[in-house]
Amino acid sequence: MTHSPRAILFAATALLVAAVPALAAASAAPTPTPPAFLLAAPAAGCAAAPALATPAALPAPAAASGLDAVLAGKTQFRGYCKCSCSFVKNCNTSADCGGAACIAGITCC
Repeated sequence: MTHSPRAILFAATALLVAAVPALAAASAAPTPTPPAFLLAAPAAGCAAAPALATPAALPAPAAASGLDAVLAGKTQFRGYCKCSCSFVKNCNTSADCGGAACIAGITCC
């Protein structure tokens, strides 16, 4: 026995409409209250939690160091020193390689 798509759609819609009030009642559950020991005042001899630092109480950032200036003017290398086996470009001329050739490809000797 086959059912028409219209009958299946009607049955599914009816089930969905019937389930909505049950889902709404389940989601309206009261929020739980924390345990009493968490709400109680601290015991005698226990210090209160320290206050967190506000942005105004934080120290000012340090002045730019010499390293920042060096990194800002960092040289962009275009090649690799021959036999350096490096995957990071590390030269522009042979002088950067200490006399070895500055080439376009990676070599490991």
